Amino acid sequence: MAGLPGVCRTTLRTLHLILAEAFVEQTGRTLGAHKPRETDDLRPVWTIAEARTFLEHTTGDRLYPLWRLLLTTGLRRGELCGLKSSDLEPDLAALTVRRQHVVEEPTSHVREKPPKSHNGTRTLLLDPATLATLTTIRPTTKAALVSGHMFLGRRGQPLRPDNLSNRFNQLARAAHVRPIGPHQIRHLLASNLLNLG
Repeated sequence: MAGLPGVCRTTLRTLHLILAEAFVEQTGRTLGAHKPRETDDLRPVWTIAEARTFLEHTTGDRLYPLWRLLLTTGLRRGELCGLKSSDLEPDLAALTVRRQHVVEEPTSHVREKPPKSHNGTRTLLLDPATLATLTTIRPTTKAALVSGHMFLGRRGQPLRPDNLSNRFNQLARAAHVRPIGPHQIRHLLASNLLNLG
């Protein structure tokens, strides 16, 4: 399978599986294409049951609002880290994605950038439970007030995308679900939306 600039191999494999399945369902015929690798027979994303288990396990975690937002919207980890309190409009139950945080190599410096794609700046409508968890977040330090970021690390600095991934996988292992990384949640949501038509 040919690579696309800016698209990781896991995303390509997942897209291949989803599109091939949709094609079979619609036409009754297969594409005749080979799977990208043998291990793709194993489900690359969580089941709904695994997502529920993770969410229940993280209820007491200080970043629970972030985990709930991730599981209900499929935001990218950099977009989650870039969210500011001003992006939330509680009266409209809406959250606007305007920026992302990216870890630059080789310095590991975090830089703020616009969202990944031209459609990346967008407004999401939130379910009542997710909105309620987000409205409970209160800045606790002067640095938090100044930065305005919604999700912060333990030292009051904006959360780093790489730290978010590490924490997600740590919590997944503790919840006895596969540590697949937060990006795979996007595929979970896409797969389930496809299954629902």
